[in-house]
Amino acid sequence: MVAEYFSCLEEAVKWLDSNVDLEKKGFALKRTPTLGRIQKFLDALSNPEKSAPVIHVTGTNGKGSTVRVLSALLINLGFRVGTFTSPDLGNVTERIALNLANIPDSDFADTLSEIRLLQSFIGIKLSRFELLTALAFMYFANEGTNVNVIEVGLGGTWDATNVVEPEVAIITNVGLDHTEILGPTKVHIANDKSGIFKKGCTALIGDEDPEIVALLEERANDIGASEVLVRDRDFGIVSDLLAVGGHYLELFTKYGSVREMFVPLRGHYQSLNVSMAVAACETFLGSTIDEGILRETVENVTIPGRLDVVGRNPLVVLDGAHNVDGALSLGFALREDFSEPKTVHLVVGMLRGRDPVDILKALNLDGRVRSVHVAKPVSTRAMDTNILISAVREVFDLEPKVYSFPVEAFKGAFSLSNAQDMILVTGSLYVVGDVLKSTKVV
Repeated sequence: MVAEYFSCLEEAVKWLDSNVDLEKKGFALKRTPTLGRIQKFLDALSNPEKSAPVIHVTGTNGKGSTVRVLSALLINLGFRVGTFTSPDLGNVTERIALNLANIPDSDFADTLSEIRLLQSFIGIKLSRFELLTALAFMYFANEGTNVNVIEVGLGGTWDATNVVEPEVAIITNVGLDHTEILGPTKVHIANDKSGIFKKGCTALIGDEDPEIVALLEERANDIGASEVLVRDRDFGIVSDLLAVGGHYLELFTKYGSVREMFVPLRGHYQSLNVSMAVAACETFLGSTIDEGILRETVENVTIPGRLDVVGRNPLVVLDGAHNVDGALSLGFALREDFSEPKTVHLVVGMLRGRDPVDILKALNLDGRVRSVHVAKPVSTRAMDTNILISAVREVFDLEPKVYSFPVEAFKGAFSLSNAQDMILVTGSLYVVGDVLKSTKVV
């Protein structure tokens, strides 16, 4: 006999966490890739994933930021927008949002209760991420959204979100990440991500590698995409000028629009994400975005955990860069947007499967690092501390301080900092999420 409805969010999350968590276990269970479980389950629910048009977003880096800007644009244009993202920075309810407001605790618990009951009734055992995906689609259908912006969890082809038939499918870029799952080369990874392209969709490609772009464009055409739009050919950035507190952008899209606007986000990579979001929104609309709405939206956008300044004196910067491409972009942004202060205290933790030496080198902090504080992310996939210690010694010629938890590492860095210094927290969104909570109390 299945228990009745969960009484609170904590009870619901406890049950959710009792299910197989492929995100944290790193696919160690080696389940055969299939969309069969989630599709059969959604079929039993009368297919809530089809209740509204979908914009589907994948990419090695930048997909979360693109999703947030795109969702904000659609909301300000009058749409009722469902947004599904991962991972969360502190609370699982962050992943499912209506008009960028987290799903209420009671709705999360009640909807998950219904899923648990149906799962038992039809005899399908879903993984934790599949449960969250089903929950998102049910919630959006119940709330009557008229467009859903869905971020892929990992890869594309076999991700649980790939049950959708999107009107717009976006690949922000392709880099080397999750190679143990998606394949050892960018070609393998691009092939997997291209699985989100569906017949009749408009495909947007943000990568700039000619070989990868050609591969993705071919895959989109082969599947029967109605149109393929490529960065720098069909949309992109005319100019990107550094400004106080952000960047000043001129953009173009297939609709011929060129706009000048202030974007309060640091780093050129965020400008790329904004250009992708604007292009995707106009593609979905089939027209240009009202100038006033565009400016108001972009000028007020925030992206938690991505070049996120959460403190001053000392300057505290959080960025979830967790692969070489992300670290290169972060390093460039730090040199461009934060040439001062000269002293950096680094808080870092990583997941297994990364090359810590390459990631730390990619930051290219030019001798600015004064101390390094190492802690494991709160994940069963956390990198062995000794591997990260060895990498820190090799790259920075420093002896790192080691802590049990990222919050403790942050506090250790804070204790050594003066008002003119920077504390940089990076290496994993799990680390960033944990530290984001602690910045409120130090």
